[in-house]
Amino acid sequence: MTSTVLDVDNLSVTFQTREGLVTAVNDVSFSVAAGEVL
Repeated sequence: MTSTVLDVDNLSVTFQTREGLVTAVNDVSFSVAAGEVL
């Protein structure tokens, strides 16, 4: 049985710039199990 070491659900990241908001990531979900590389 492989255990999950990282679980991300619905991640969204925005940055403020001089031109306005920039969306870097929108609604991303993933899991990383022990022994996997991200």
